[in-house]
Amino acid sequence: MGRGNMKDLSSTESLEDHTSSIDIIHQQWVATLDAVRFAIVVLDGKSNIIRANQSFASLANTSVEDTIHQNVFDLLPWLVEAEGRIANVIQSTPCGQVFQIVNNGADLRLYGEIYIFEDVTSESVFAVAEKTYHLNSNKALVDTIETLSRAHEITDPYSVLHSLNVADISKGIALAMGLSDSEAVGIFYGAQVHDIGKLNTPSSILNKPGRLAHAEINLIRMHPETGYSIVKDLEFPWPIHDIILQHHERLDGTGYPAGLKGDEISFAAQIVSVADVVESMTSHRPYRPALGQEVAFDELKRGRGVSYNSDVVDTCIDILSQENRSIGTRVLGG
Repeated sequence: MGRGNMKDLSSTESLEDHTSSIDIIHQQWVATLDAVRFAIVVLDGKSNIIRANQSFASLANTSVEDTIHQNVFDLLPWLVEAEGRIANVIQSTPCGQVFQIVNNGADLRLYGEIYIFEDVTSESVFAVAEKTYHLNSNKALVDTIETLSRAHEITDPYSVLHSLNVADISKGIALAMGLSDSEAVGIFYGAQVHDIGKLNTPSSILNKPGRLAHAEINLIRMHPETGYSIVKDLEFPWPIHDIILQHHERLDGTGYPAGLKGDEISFAAQIVSVADVVESMTSHRPYRPALGQEVAFDELKRGRGVSYNSDVVDTCIDILSQENRSIGTRVLGG
């Protein structure tokens, strides 16, 4: 009898171990799907949701749990339905996102059909920007910049507001320093897209609360070069390329990506770098509250003539002090 009991106990333990293994595998599967940036959904024959990942739930503005058993067209009414199914074509959401929807067919392990939503918004907007650019007029060039800015706004609304504020401050500095209207406008447009390279930086990193890992910092530091690669084949009558590539360079060579020094940095980029610092420090960030104008001014004064152009710093502090308005509300430059 003792041996029989031992055998039964062993079988029970084996069953429990097997069940535990299945649970672990399921958890790993769910975690893997949630880590994928593409939205993924599994539908039954009536277009009801069997499984979905976190990206799909975010697209539907709900939780993963609340997507289950719902009809996909009730959650996403903007989907084009072809003969009762999702068509494998590019879809455009009410928010302006563009998706290439791929049907991977039926999977017996999941008991349904898999649909993958690949976000191609940036590629779509860049195609429009390039088409506009080739119209060969100043208006077309401005439209191109506006189009690039819209692509950025869709993926990272905070950064776009930051860039618009930096653009206004930069234009105000340029005019106060005696630059021509044309030069000031060019600096404005360059500042408007100075962070365009952050399109390729995951928002989870850009908006991460707390301390960033070394690898995450390095990824963010790539955005000037990434931004330059986006616009390098576009020719502008303004120093757009220099502003994008050099706005994190510092006069003493401690900046990035190239460690340029002094006059190696274009004057337009020197203006935008100062405006970028003061706007960043006086605006709320996901990982910290706004530091205030005085703290920003102290930083500029410490770096005056070392990291930042002295005349640009003095002009920036002067016009912002005279205006006596809070930064971050698009008040300078008009």
